[in-house]
Amino acid sequence: MKRVDKLSKEFDMTQFYMACVANLGSLVWEYLSRGQDPNCLVPKTGDAPLHLALADGNVRVVELLIKNGANPNLANEQGSTPLHVICTRDNDDDESIDRFLKMCDDKSITLELDARDKLGRTPLQLAVVHSLPRAVDVLLARGADIASFEFPTAAYFVERFKSPSSSIASKLASVSRVLAVVRNLEKTGFKLDQSDALIIMNYFDWCRLLDKPADFEENWYQKEEFVGKAFSLVINSWLSLLDLIQLKPKDAENLVDYTDYCELSRSEEFSKLPVKYVEACVWHLCDTMSSGFFQRYALEPLREQMHQRVRIRCCEKILEQLRNQ
Repeated sequence: MKRVDKLSKEFDMTQFYMACVANLGSLVWEYLSRGQDPNCLVPKTGDAPLHLALADGNVRVVELLIKNGANPNLANEQGSTPLHVICTRDNDDDESIDRFLKMCDDKSITLELDARDKLGRTPLQLAVVHSLPRAVDVLLARGADIASFEFPTAAYFVERFKSPSSSIASKLASVSRVLAVVRNLEKTGFKLDQSDALIIMNYFDWCRLLDKPADFEENWYQKEEFVGKAFSLVINSWLSLLDLIQLKPKDAENLVDYTDYCELSRSEEFSKLPVKYVEACVWHLCDTMSSGFFQRYALEPLREQMHQRVRIRCCEKILEQLRNQ
């Protein structure tokens, strides 16, 4: 492997590696034009420059590396390929995976979509654990193997969420992204079994995503202070926040996409509402959004408890009266 720079003793990284991390495209290009090997590995981790650049979403550097011979299937010491790295990022909206795949297409490179790291995890499994619906959708559209896909174990989710976010609005994004991942998997014919569904339910509990605010007021959505602002906050072409709050879960499922909830969680206008209303909205919308999921996977256990003597529709009616708690 050809190096044209010196190792930094402080960080055990070359200046070339640092340029990849810092998104210094012009410096990366300078090294590559002088003969720097784009596949030169970091000694301690086995990370290639592509791993480093993709970890921070440095798409311009990634493009330079691939155009100059970087191997997008190269695995590091943990067995993770660059595609694994993309599927562990928290940002699902920056189109990194789309652009990365297009760069590989332009170079006629065949990616190993189902490569496994040393823990046996595929990029698709990591995208599920990290709640990345866009990445899940793209991988499946590209031909990731859904036939042999196994839903990640609870241990992977526990490891991922050791420190749940304390942000109020982030709870709304978290629930919507998890449910969007489930939807994208189910679109391909994959069906969660009861143990898979229980993992998701436990995740919601672990992150306290459905906890009712401590100072919750039952009639909060009727307060004049809230009504005026919620009326002017647009959710999509059909609905305002005030409209959405008043919808039944089944109606909301038909009229609102999970991406709408994500957009709301990032809305500056939403964040400017008094905290008590943000908390109430987030709790109510998370409950509304997840009701269908909880009811769907609680139906069979309920029938079993009743020894199959009650019709499915009767069980559904019972579940519709319950909250996700």
